[in-house]
Amino acid sequence: MNYLLFGFACLFIVTQIVGAEVIDRHLAIRQKCFAEHGLEHASGSAAYFENPKSKCYLKCFFEHNKLFHANGDFDIAAALVLVDESIREQVKPLAEKCVGEHNKIADRCEKSYEVMKCFFKASPELFPHLGIFEPPQA
Repeated sequence: MNYLLFGFACLFIVTQIVGAEVIDRHLAIRQKCFAEHGLEHASGSAAYFENPKSKCYLKCFFEHNKLFHANGDFDIAAALVLVDESIREQVKPLAEKCVGEHNKIADRCEKSYEVMKCFFKASPELFPHLGIFEPPQA
């Protein structure tokens, strides 16, 4: 009987530890897009925006996450589903603002870059939580 109780206690502790970690849902996509576009890992999000390779990396990231409508416009609702629920309400107005300002750009590489650069400039403290270039921060 004590072993059963001990087993449940251990299982509870493990689920609490695992549940507290931030899930990196985009790891495979980031690795694929980094490799496809020759983007090197940088220290800090701002450094990525200085690298012209990040433009098509971002397009790759968004396409693999199915964040473009068939007509090329961003799918904000789909993007918000990918964002951790704890920051979704903070992200929504920024996403709407930045997509609204840059959605008419025809080239998807350029559009992706300008939307994310806008988001980063508007909220550099929130950007690392998105998991765009690096695993999401807690």
